[in-house]
Amino acid sequence: MNVKIIKTGKVETVSTPEEVEEQVTKPLEQSMATLNNIKGLSSTSSENFSMLMMEFEMETNMDGVTVDILQKIQTH
Repeated sequence: MNVKIIKTGKVETVSTPEEVEEQVTKPLEQSMATLNNIKGLSSTSSENFSMLMMEFEMETNMDGVTVDILQKIQTH
């Protein structure tokens, strides 16, 4: 099975996993959900860290989507 997946993380100085979920992970999920050709999105929140995993359709230009992801992360 061929899939295109990008994992990204963001370190924040909020203390609890619950705060990371509300202040970092959920806003990032909402932003990433608007990316072209996204097929799936999952996330994990832990103390001071948010991790997102995105799966894309095979025809996705991964160079372009990587730039889009970096821009979205920088605005949050």
